Amino acid sequence: MDDALNFIPARLSAGLLLCSGGLMHKDTRHALRVYVADRHKHLSPNSAHTEAMGAGLLGISLGGSHYYGGQCVEKPTIGTALQKATPEKIKEASSLMYRATWLGLSLAVVAFFLIERVGGDVSLFTRQLHG
Repeated sequence: MDDALNFIPARLSAGLLLCSGGLMHKDTRHALRVYVADRHKHLSPNSAHTEAMGAGLLGISLGGSHYYGGQCVEKPTIGTALQKATPEKIKEASSLMYRATWLGLSLAVVAFFLIERVGGDVSLFTRQLHG
């Protein structure tokens, strides 16, 4: 059920990250190449979409060997390590995430008002918001 419900949001989130990366003057062409190549490198059908886009925008690789309970678990590598993953990359990733969140929220508000303006019924949505 989780995979089905997150199918569209995972892909929208990757698109919002790409737009945010463009606003931050990141290499969006590289990010798209990484996304296309690595978006299916995860057991979940949705998780690698945002991971691949983020790795591509940051120019780092994610995944590989991990230790869980002292046992080494090999996972596919997502992204291309053009740069080292440094603490500064965590700040960049946070900035990408916050920008994507604000961009998504802004688009949702605009869509809400456009639907309302052209006579769409948003009363069901507003009733759910107000209980």
